[in-house]
Amino acid sequence: MLKYDMILSNEGFEIGDFIIPSFKLNEGEIIRLCLYGGSHFFPLEDELTKILMGIIPNPHIKLFQKIAFAEHVYPHGFKEYFCPLTIERYLKQNGQANFEDLKLFSGLDYTSPKTKVVTLPGNQRKWLSIVSKLSLTKNIIFDLVGQDPMGATITLEVIKSLLDQGYSAIFLDNFDDLEMKFDQEYYIKEK
Repeated sequence: MLKYDMILSNEGFEIGDFIIPSFKLNEGEIIRLCLYGGSHFFPLEDELTKILMGIIPNPHIKLFQKIAFAEHVYPHGFKEYFCPLTIERYLKQNGQANFEDLKLFSGLDYTSPKTKVVTLPGNQRKWLSIVSKLSLTKNIIFDLVGQDPMGATITLEVIKSLLDQGYSAIFLDNFDDLEMKFDQEYYIKEK
């Protein structure tokens, strides 16, 4: 019998008008939490990820291993005009990944360490974020914001391929049309 380490235990809780069901995330699993689209998605996702990562304490969450959120990369600000963010600099600032780690996603093959992040399309920006977070922990929370359907499929396939190596993930979804299967699926409901 195989023994899997528990990453996170959630007894269920509420965020504003939304009910988060109870679930457990074990090593080697991917859980899909469907938040559905709408104006509530980003504020709910922000608070939920902070709770699941332990940034906002919640008595209903027990975190046994570190978990990180792979946010979408939005280079912005006045500094970006004079000193654009490059892939190399992003990886140094946001994890312990090096440029070779990006080979996890074949869609980044045409880039170099000096490629400006602002020139990357949404798929590649998300992959950059995922690789940087996976360099810090084997447990991530991610969404598919900014990705097209083909990029979203690639992202899910790569994440699922890592599960056999002890990686774990919570996928925050805002649609209910995926044909892909997950270890567990839960729906966040409105009160």
